[in-house]
Amino acid sequence: MTAALVALLALLCVTAVMLPRYALLLVLVFFPLEQLLQAYSPFFVARASFVNLAVGISALLAVLRSMSTRDSPLVGSINPLMLATVAFYMFVFLGLVYTPSPASANRFVRGNYPYYGLMLVLFPLLATRLDQVRAMLVPFLVVGSMVATAIIVSPSAKVEGGRLFVEISTPGSSERIKANPLETATLGALLTITGILFNPRTKNPLILIIRVGATVAGLGIAVLAGGRGQLIAAFVTVLALFPFARQVRNIGQFVLVAGGAVVVLGFMGLIVGLFLNSGSGSRWGADSVNDALTDRFSRITQLLTAWSNDPVAWFIGLGPAAMNHVLGTEGDLQYPHNILAEVLGSHGLIGFGLFTLVCVLAGLAARKLWELYADDPIGRSAAMVLAGWALFSLLIALKQGSYLAIPAPFYFFLLLAKLASTESAMAWRYSQHALDAEPPDAPVPDPDTDQDHPDDGGLGAHPLRPTPHDGPLAPALRFSRLLGDPDPTPVALLASTDRLAALAGLNGGAHAHSSPPDPAEPRSATPVYGHGGPGHHAGLNGSALTPPDPHPPAPAPLKD
Repeated sequence: MTAALVALLALLCVTAVMLPRYALLLVLVFFPLEQLLQAYSPFFVARASFVNLAVGISALLAVLRSMSTRDSPLVGSINPLMLATVAFYMFVFLGLVYTPSPASANRFVRGNYPYYGLMLVLFPLLATRLDQVRAMLVPFLVVGSMVATAIIVSPSAKVEGGRLFVEISTPGSSERIKANPLETATLGALLTITGILFNPRTKNPLILIIRVGATVAGLGIAVLAGGRGQLIAAFVTVLALFPFARQVRNIGQFVLVAGGAVVVLGFMGLIVGLFLNSGSGSRWGADSVNDALTDRFSRITQLLTAWSNDPVAWFIGLGPAAMNHVLGTEGDLQYPHNILAEVLGSHGLIGFGLFTLVCVLAGLAARKLWELYADDPIGRSAAMVLAGWALFSLLIALKQGSYLAIPAPFYFFLLLAKLASTESAMAWRYSQHALDAEPPDAPVPDPDTDQDHPDDGGLGAHPLRPTPHDGPLAPALRFSRLLGDPDPTPVALLASTDRLAALAGLNGGAHAHSSPPDPAEPRSATPVYGHGGPGHHAGLNGSALTPPDPHPPAPAPLKD
């Protein structure tokens, strides 16, 4: 098993460097995979930073490699949410000057700089377009299910107090360390959210089996690990976003979506019940839940009481690691297990206002992605998976963890905002190119129409992708498909337009489409964004590379 796990880590690292989108997958399975490696091999225990360095270096190389491609990882990175997040963390670090527990705060913050770099800097740079995230989802379900299943069946996994722990042996000692079960529960919840919300492009039965298997494995590991918060947050996320992940155009589709939601929730409940009966039921008992709630409410009350008794702290907070001062302890970081209370008590109204702004901007980014892909059943489901990860991470932060350790939910927020920014920019670019073309009298039929989507050539209505039946880039679309790219991006379509024009001897006309127009130039029309996206604008129905001659010459007389 050790050799298989090492091979899996090596494969993921190499794949992440070659295909940067898979570095997202590597980061998502990072912590549970590290637990497994440490459980099976003393090498990874003695060199605890080995896996961290492998993941961090792979992510860095993936970003550097993607800079040489057409999709620069920096595009879209500078956006309002990123600026608000930077402002929030700068204010957090400023609090190190006046914190009542400087030793604990400085030691903990400095010890987590690598996680800040991986999660806040590199993670959002690993994808530039939503289709890159979509292409990673099925592999994530496969790899995540393998890791979750390996944890469940591992001989190092022990159930204690209703929780499944991975026990790690310490070299040269009989002591066994219990790995954090909440990390495995989080992986299970992410698998569940992805398996349910994702709508794959193909109806391949194998993909359905993978989704169902990942959902079962995810729910199973979440229950066995005692992740009450993870399981509840996963239920809430699926219930909230499932209607947005599926199209609802009429009452019939509404009934199907509503019925599907009921079936999904029933399936989740059935799986949870099966695993609860396997030995983790005590974790869900009334006494256990009451003890956990009492401890959290006690911490929250103590922190906010100390904050309210200091008028200066109303605005700037008590400072990082204020919980250590309130409890009178030094050493390991203490926190209230609630991000709202921690932000307000530690960073005051200023910090709380910045955090609220970040959350609002994340919600707007999710809405923008959904609007851009509202008529694309594949794209909208991928957008809702990403939004689901972000929502789940926020809900979990209400009951566990600290943003001073792992910067959740900020790293999911940053990726969400970046993709919303880049997708919006590409939609605008396409609309500007399309507006340069005058619509002809009749559309060009598509000879390669897919039977699954007879109205859109099998590609789905997409604000960044013209359909074969309308749009000035329709010939380029067919040309790209003949070259083996059934799902070209807008940039690829524009490149195909130039190539097609060159082959046809239309180099003069191709220049009008080979580069985007100056945004400062006045336009005779403005892109209209709605559920149909810019591709459905009234002026986007052209299908030729050059406008037709409004005064064609008269036909020559027929000869006998």
